[in-house]
Amino acid sequence: MIVGFYSPQSQHSLRIKSRQQGAILVEEGRSDTNVDWVSYDVWDDSVPTLPARASLYDLQPMGVGTALVEGLHSYLMRLAQAHGTPLATLIRFLVQPQSKKLAPLQSALNSTVHRMKQAPHSDRVSGTGIWAARMLMVLDQQMTPSNLHQLTLIDWQPVLSASQLCHQSTVWCPACFRQWVDHHQPLYLPLLWSLRDVVMCPQHTIPLQRECPSCNARQSSSKISPQIGICMYCHASLAMPESPSPMRPVRKKLDMVKVADVDSWELWCARAIQELVLKTQLLPCRPHPDAWIRSIKHCLSVSGCTIRQLAGEIDVNPRLINGWLRSVSRPTMTHVLRISYCFGLPIHRLLDGSASQIRSLLSARSLPRFALTTRIRTDQSWQQLQQRLDEYVADEWCMLSLNQISIRLGRSLAFLAHHFPVHYLTLIQRRRNRQATSSSSHKRFAPAS
Repeated sequence: MIVGFYSPQSQHSLRIKSRQQGAILVEEGRSDTNVDWVSYDVWDDSVPTLPARASLYDLQPMGVGTALVEGLHSYLMRLAQAHGTPLATLIRFLVQPQSKKLAPLQSALNSTVHRMKQAPHSDRVSGTGIWAARMLMVLDQQMTPSNLHQLTLIDWQPVLSASQLCHQSTVWCPACFRQWVDHHQPLYLPLLWSLRDVVMCPQHTIPLQRECPSCNARQSSSKISPQIGICMYCHASLAMPESPSPMRPVRKKLDMVKVADVDSWELWCARAIQELVLKTQLLPCRPHPDAWIRSIKHCLSVSGCTIRQLAGEIDVNPRLINGWLRSVSRPTMTHVLRISYCFGLPIHRLLDGSASQIRSLLSARSLPRFALTTRIRTDQSWQQLQQRLDEYVADEWCMLSLNQISIRLGRSLAFLAHHFPVHYLTLIQRRRNRQATSSSSHKRFAPAS
């Protein structure tokens, strides 16, 4: 279209016409009937509507589209580090709702912050429970990335229980940390490492660690480290050193079982969950709650296995399986792993209902005996615990409280009081004596009224 402008304030008309090649020709004082004159009032001079500016930095998650996708808890830690603020401060003041439309989220936000500060369950934001849903709901209002749901297992929430899903302490692979440091890549905690049934690195086939190699302090998920890959107590690197020392595995209690067999079972679990994490990012939609039920019923009918026989194989009460079939409860990751091993099917096929399309015969195989043992913490022996408690008791200048000592040992106060009552009472009495001495000294030097 040929557009012209006319200014009545000037004696000479200014005419602008466009050539077909896109050039602009300006002519003065010359009449041209081919110019279409358009007045200013037909122009759209309204201010364009721009999208609201994000309140937080556009920090992209690590490993999206791979099996080592970053967990949401790790993403929040890196986001807080990018803003130069503690994680609790970031959540309370930067992610909080800014308008009345988001006001209903304020109570969910406050409860999430309180839970993350008071209890060692901040890793639950990477699971399938309500804390993951609340955090994603809040971040979606303030963040630009739209793929944050891939940093959790929230898509499996209709068919997978949030109970016993995540580790209660931070675990990591020192070999992965060393590899990322050598290649100048940022350190993060993959979603795979936060899952409780993953105790080995499927890439380096070494056990995951939860204690600092320098001070042997357990890295609790309730305390936010200033930097990923750095011990929160002694600030030493958690990456594998140049000459690695023997590592203490995070594994189960074993009685008369070959370590090679245990490693193969734990490696199978890690790789099975790794495949699940990878398939999670390719889900078109959340599976229907009945998908898991259809898979179990089909596997039972095709294999000819009864509910009682399956319950005996995976070491659960038959009533629990009946509860799954009646949609009364949902299975945990441990139960799904055992059923997946028994029928030889991938985990994602059991959960999304695609296992019901299998027409070939299935044979239920028995689990290894050591796969049914109870998980306990065996990374520190009783002698090591007693030795470290003796050191704390003998050190008269130790200013740590009993709660701080229990966190460094990776044991609860009830555990220490039950198994080490003498050390427990000694530390409590010493703390009370110090408090009494401190209060008396304040009264002595207090100014007279």
